[in-house]
Amino acid sequence: MTDLSAEHYLPIFAHHRISLEMLSNMVPGDLAEIGIMESGLQHAIIQKAREIQAVADTIPELLKPAGKTRPSAPEFREELTNPEVPSAPSAEEHHCECVVCMELEAQVVFLNCGHVCCCQSCSDALHICPLCRQEIAQRIRLFHSG
Repeated sequence: MTDLSAEHYLPIFAHHRISLEMLSNMVPGDLAEIGIMESGLQHAIIQKAREIQAVADTIPELLKPAGKTRPSAPEFREELTNPEVPSAPSAEEHHCECVVCMELEAQVVFLNCGHVCCCQSCSDALHICPLCRQEIAQRIRLFHSG
């Protein structure tokens, strides 16, 4: 799979919230359902996803973001049922995740649309905004204080 074709399909995967693990378990018919019709490309995407997933399974720390991790399912359920835990994060804690990798914090503003939906790494590979499909004229990195 070439970088150009991967770049072209990242917004589709992000829109359908398809993770690397989900993609590596797909069959060509699954990709056809989301609009990727060319058979050779379907096989190439699935093969590349399986290769990347195999590395992630072998060396999981390579794909883990540094710092804060998500709570496990039992911890998350406890947060939802514990009345002492706020139901929404405070304004200082609220950070959106990247819609492409769904791991890192969104930290780049796309101009002219103004969307903040990708981490620095994923934004470098895009030419169109994954949310509104407008061409990206400029990228501005956001830095949070504190």
